[in-house]
Amino acid sequence: MAVQGDVRDLDIPLLISTATFRRGVIEVECPSMGTVMLYFQDGRVVSVVRNGEILENILEVLDTLMGVMECRDGTFFMENLDGENVEIPEILGFDANQLMLWVSSLRDEINHRRTGLTDGDFLRLIPERAKGVKDNLDAAFLLLSMGELVKGTTLGDLKRSLSLRSSTVDYFVSRLVAEGVLAVEREGKRKEKEAKPVKVYVLADDEEVKRTVEVVLKGMGYSPEFVEGGDPQPGMDLYVADLNGKGFLWANSLFGPFASRTVLVGTEDIKPARFAYVRKPLNAYALRSAFEKVLG
Repeated sequence: MAVQGDVRDLDIPLLISTATFRRGVIEVECPSMGTVMLYFQDGRVVSVVRNGEILENILEVLDTLMGVMECRDGTFFMENLDGENVEIPEILGFDANQLMLWVSSLRDEINHRRTGLTDGDFLRLIPERAKGVKDNLDAAFLLLSMGELVKGTTLGDLKRSLSLRSSTVDYFVSRLVAEGVLAVEREGKRKEKEAKPVKVYVLADDEEVKRTVEVVLKGMGYSPEFVEGGDPQPGMDLYVADLNGKGFLWANSLFGPFASRTVLVGTEDIKPARFAYVRKPLNAYALRSAFEKVLG
């Protein structure tokens, strides 16, 4: 038996909470979210699928359900799958009523918290503090956003990179800032600082090398101007070479051959304290340390 209709005609949280069939599915089509499918088994929500992707991160699950609760322009389809030869993915195991109470509680917290942050504020993870995070949802958020936060990113860019609603990102960022896990540099203060120009020669086939170099330098307050490829260019402030196992002629000295997973960072005037090796894949903090070493 199947039931379908418009979400405006039915309370979606009530529909989910009263889904008492042994096996079944509720499908919600919402323009802002796409297609969300909730699979039930013996009164438990066992999986949530959004636009064909099975969600495993609990925060993505809760955020998706909050979006379903707020959907006011869409359709739903509920079907009892008892006796049907349909394989149901079992990723979760939440009692439907308890899950909806959890979603409602988190939704209220998000709606009542004022962050005071703007999309232009710059965020960076403090690794030592991140190790002490105990809250499961904070940890789930960090798991989703770790790559961007380690490199450093604006709040607006972080929102664009995650599959979470903006209000959810605002909420967890503000929590982690308050807990000292994230450092924040206000947009106004960043604009007040005059970025220091730095000329950078990059020899790398991997675009990710240049992208990481750019992100780290900008996070350090530099305004990089790039020259790429060919022979090392004179007059550069910084040289970055993905050695690719070929060695590298630098300031008339041959440093190599080195392993292909090594990046050489230095200045044209090679001195013991003016160059460093950074292993690939590039770690933003290791690269920053190398830049601080060679640029003084």
